[in-house]
Amino acid sequence: MTSYLIILVILILVYAFLNGFHDSCTVVATMIASRATSTKIALVIAAIGNLAGPFILGTAVAKTLGEGLFNLYAFKIEAILFALISAIAWSLLTWLFAIPSSSSHTIIGAMIGASIIFNGIASIKLAGLYKIIIFLLLIEGLFLFHNPLQKRSFFLNAKKLFILFVIFIIYTLF
Repeated sequence: MTSYLIILVILILVYAFLNGFHDSCTVVATMIASRATSTKIALVIAAIGNLAGPFILGTAVAKTLGEGLFNLYAFKIEAILFALISAIAWSLLTWLFAIPSSSSHTIIGAMIGASIIFNGIASIKLAGLYKIIIFLLLIEGLFLFHNPLQKRSFFLNAKKLFILFVIFIIYTLF
């Protein structure tokens, strides 16, 4: 059990590093591109914000994911280990092939998949899973409403299809 915990801590640190490495550019890109600050100052501001954020704003999102998505009484440490391994592998592959991806989406998907494999479907709280899926789809769907690169005809058709899809999902879930 102790060796599992040591490996778990190492994997958490590796994933935290890769998460910052992979996603920090989106935080500092505007400051650097607009030349409002130097690269070094922008990275320091981002690091301070990432460190202070949970202390100032709280950990409601982490609590929702932990308690609202998983039945923690049935959770096995192996599920966390393999979820971290798959999230690390995905982050490295997307970085290597320059594929845009979200570390948040990656870890949520990895935790859900590993939890189902190691703990069974009963370890997932379906109401929490539906809530997360709806919000992830809504966030991705907002891109359809604010994408200036799309032609108008595609924009309107995609917008209509997305609205119908969201209505269908909400109707089937509730």
